[in-house]
Amino acid sequence: MGERVIVECKSTAIYNRLFEAQALTCLRLCDLKLALVINFGERLVRQGIRDGARSRVERAPRPALERR
Repeated sequence: MGERVIVECKSTAIYNRLFEAQALTCLRLCDLKLALVINFGERLVRQGIRDGARSRVERAPRPALERR
């Protein structure tokens, strides 16, 4: 794997899907394909690891810009 990976580290008692949205935004801005969200607030760290891949996320088509 010669590509880069974004690692988003959190430390919260409750996981929020907003963390994944933040990681996906970073992926789009950096033109990367894989991010890991690690929440160190879980009882076991392995329970707090989530992955997000841009290829799995369906993006809605952007509306065409109107020219005036």
